[in-house]
Order: sequence, then structure tokens, then C-alpha cells
Amino acid sequence: MKDKVVLISGGGSGFGKAMAVRFARAGCRVLISGRRPEPLRRVAEAIRAGDPAADAEWIRADMCRGEDAEAMAARAMERWGRVDVMINNAGSGVRIAPFDTYTAEEIDTLVSANLMTAIHGCRAVIPLMKQQGFGVILNVASACAKHAWPSWSVYTAAKMGVLGLSRCLYGELRPHGIRVGTLIPGAAPTEFSQAADAVYGLEGDSLKAEDVAEAAYLMASLPQRAMIEELMIWGTNQEVIPL
Repeated sequence: MKDKVVLISGGGSGFGKAMAVRFARAGCRVLISGRRPEPLRRVAEAIRAGDPAADAEWIRADMCRGEDAEAMAARAMERWGRVDVMINNAGSGVRIAPFDTYTAEEIDTLVSANLMTAIHGCRAVIPLMKQQGFGVILNVASACAKHAWPSWSVYTAAKMGVLGLSRCLYGELRPHGIRVGTLIPGAAPTEFSQAADAVYGLEGDSLKAEDVAEAAYLMASLPQRAMIEELMIWGTNQEVIPL
């Protein structure tokens, strides 16, 4: 993975931050994006402080906007001339609540933040990867893409959309040398859970962002002949009682 160019949306905190650190530690050239410049700057500076030879950059980009996703891809091409790995990690809980309490604006925001971000990220890099004849796209979904829990309806609809997107693109892009997979994490204590006011009822040692980052690295680092289509990672303290 040394010198591979890795783009990670939502790289300022949580899973994305941990992924940036993990890939940079492996010698990858990392570009992270997000809506808030300061967290992004801190992550990139921390990576470079830990290893002065590390190549870590950041760009402010709201992946809900197609033009911002394209700007992220363009920055990578300008800086390094290719995109080896795109990790569509950007997402937001907004608010987890009974379906009939959502406003139309909240629904639009949830779908945009958790599905359209992946769609825009894919659209931005697929033409580049087709020209290269190689590339890996990882779309980060959620356990909600596989299970159903009360009050998670809109978020679940968006993340099931991410899973469907990945499955279709896997078959569509395989002939072009592009490998597409879905990383499906369970509950973890991140800014997402705080922002969504999500209470998981977890006890003991929970799944960590670093664990999810290791799973992402595994998926991205396989040789060209192999791909993990879907990888689901749970914290062993999370009891799964789906509907």
C-alpha cells in the first residue's frame, strides 16, 4: 500500500480520522475531506507530526454537493496524478427518532448526508479510475443496512441505498479493473452517535474507530485479484436483536 493515493471523506473525526491515520501509517498518500476545516487540519497535522515523511492533505468539501466531491478528486489528481482508493465515509446522524416526528427537511438532510454523499463520491472518481484501469471504492454503510430497529427508519433507508449502490457498481465496474465493496460497522462511540443523540445501551468495551479502520485497510489492501464485497464488523458487546 506504500504510496497509494487514498481519499477519505468525513476524515476529520470518528471512523474517517482513524482510517486516515491507519492508511498514512502504511505509507499511503492521504487526502481527507469534510465540512469543517479545523478538525481536518488537526488530523493532517497530527499525521505529519507523527511521521514527517507522511503525505497527508485535506480539503474542505461537503460531499452532499457533487461539485465538492469533484473538487476533492481534482485535488488528488493535481497533487498525485491518480486515485487508488476512494472511501466514501461521510455521513451524519442528524436525529434518530420515530418516523412521524421528522420534518421533510430532516428527511432530505438524512438522505443527502448518508446516501448522496456516497453517490457523489463514486461519480467523482469512477471516470478517473476507468481511465487508469484500476481502483478501489469502499462505501461505508451501517449495520442498519442489514437489520431494522425502531426509530432508525430514514437513516436505514439511506444506508440500505448505499449497500445497493455498492452491489450494482461491483458488477458494473469489475470489467474495468475497479473493485467496489461495502464496509458495514456496528455501533461505536463516535461524534455520529453524539450528534444523533443515539443511545445504544452498550456496556463494557465497545467497537472502536480504530477497529473499523483496520477493516477498511484490509479491504483496500487486497491484491487486484481479490475483493471483499461486504464486510460487517461488530463490537462483541453489542447484542443484535433485529426485527
